[in-house]
Amino acid sequence: MVDGFLKTNFSDIIDILDYHKKIFGTKGEISINSHLNIKDDIFLLVSFFSSFDDKFEDSLIKTMLDDILNLLKYFDSINYNDKDEKSFCGNQLSDIYEEHKKNNDDLPFEEFKIKYFESLRDLRAQAIPIINTKLYYFDLLIWDKARKSKLILRILRVFGANDSFNTKEFLNNKDVSFKSMISYKYVAQNSKLNPIYDKIDIIFIKNLAKQTEVVDEVYEENFNRLIAVKNKIEIFKGMADGDIRLVVKDVSFMKFNPHETIIREGELSEEIFFIASGSCRVTANHKAVGLLSKNQIFGEFSAITKDLRTATIRTNSVVTILSFKLATELFNEIPESFSNLYKNVIDELIKKIDLSNKKKY
Repeated sequence: MVDGFLKTNFSDIIDILDYHKKIFGTKGEISINSHLNIKDDIFLLVSFFSSFDDKFEDSLIKTMLDDILNLLKYFDSINYNDKDEKSFCGNQLSDIYEEHKKNNDDLPFEEFKIKYFESLRDLRAQAIPIINTKLYYFDLLIWDKARKSKLILRILRVFGANDSFNTKEFLNNKDVSFKSMISYKYVAQNSKLNPIYDKIDIIFIKNLAKQTEVVDEVYEENFNRLIAVKNKIEIFKGMADGDIRLVVKDVSFMKFNPHETIIREGELSEEIFFIASGSCRVTANHKAVGLLSKNQIFGEFSAITKDLRTATIRTNSVVTILSFKLATELFNEIPESFSNLYKNVIDELIKKIDLSNKKKY
C-alpha cells in the first residue's frame, strides 16, 4: 500500500525520468559515472571552444546544454537524507505521513520514513544513467562541431590535442593546462525540464554515436602500423601523431608477390608508399635506375605535385607495403600541420637531387 502511495507522491519525478529516458535512452555499455565525473570539463570546453569560434554554440548545443543543466539542478535538489524531517517538496514529512494514514493501513512513522527516503534514493539512482547518457551524447556533439571548425583545430594543435575526438582523450592528450585561461559559470537560459528536440536532431546525435562505435578497425590497425614506423619515414620527421592523423588518409597495408608492378611510369596516382619488408627495382625510360629496400619511401613527390609518375616500381621479392595519401584538400584549414611535412619533403628532395648529381660526376 505504501508503495502505491509513494508512487503517486513522486509522480512528478517519475514523469520527468520517463520523459527524458525516451529522448536518448540510456547507454548501458558506458560506465555509469563516466561522463558525470568530467561534466565540469565538458562544460568548460563549450566555453573554451566558443571563445575561439563565435558560431560554435548553435541552437542544438544550447538546447542540450540547458537540458542537462536543468536536470542536474533538479536531481541535486532531491533530498534523500533521512535525518531531515522534510519531504522532497519541502513539506514536513509528518504531514505526508498523516496523509498516507488516511486511506492506508497503519504503518509506524519510522518505517514510513525509511520507505520514503529509500524511494527517493532509487529515483535519484535512476536519474544517473539518464544524465550520464545525455552528457555522453553532448560530448560527441561538441567535439563533432569543434573538429569541423578550422579555428578550433588550430587551437587544439597548440595544446597538443588535435588527435582528440572527445573530452577524455583531450584531458589525456593536452600538453598544457587551459583552465586558468577560461572563466565561466554556465546557468541554464530557460528552466524547462521537458525540452523539445526536433526528431532530425535526435537522429543526428545518435548517428554520431554510431559513427564513433563503428570504428574502421582495419584502418585504425593500419594507421597504428604507420605510427609505429613514423621515425623511419623522413617526411614525418618531428611530427606529432595528431598532426600525422590530420594530414594522411586512406592508409592501407598490402603485400605484393615478386615481379609485380606497384606504380607505373606515366600514370597519375596520389599514393605514397613505405616498404615494410622486401625490395623493389626502379626503371625510367625502360632503363634500370636504382633499387629500393626496407624502410624506404617512394611516390611522395608526384603525390604532392600531382604530376605523372616519373618511374616504374616493380618488386624483386615478396614485398609488404604501407600506402597512404595526403589530405592536401585540408591545407588551408590546418596549414600548421602541413608546414613541417612540406619542409621535410623539400629536405628529402634536396637530398635526392644532391645524391643524383654525385652519381653523375
